[in-house]
Amino acid sequence: MTAFDTAEAMMVSTAQSTVNDIVSAGAGEFVRNPWRVRRLIANADMMGVAELRQAVKDRGRVRRPVDMNTALALAQLARALDNPEFEAAWAMERQQARAS
Repeated sequence: MTAFDTAEAMMVSTAQSTVNDIVSAGAGEFVRNPWRVRRLIANADMMGVAELRQAVKDRGRVRRPVDMNTALALAQLARALDNPEFEAAWAMERQQARAS
């Protein structure tokens, strides 16, 4: 292994760690501010958590994000959907949206 290979491996590892940290932080934002889902998924107010999960999968499969912001936001939402706290936050958000 050359010095370049070692440096490249370190940079890749650092980049992966940084992206993981960004996705984790953004997932937390979706839990704390579930209204943000509506900015990413059309008709989100009509969807429960299972439908949101499917919408994220479909969006990634049908049309790959062409910019980093959208890709990160989808990854953040996907991770938030795995957080049990998100389900309660989303249910409350939907209820408040219907009431207003």
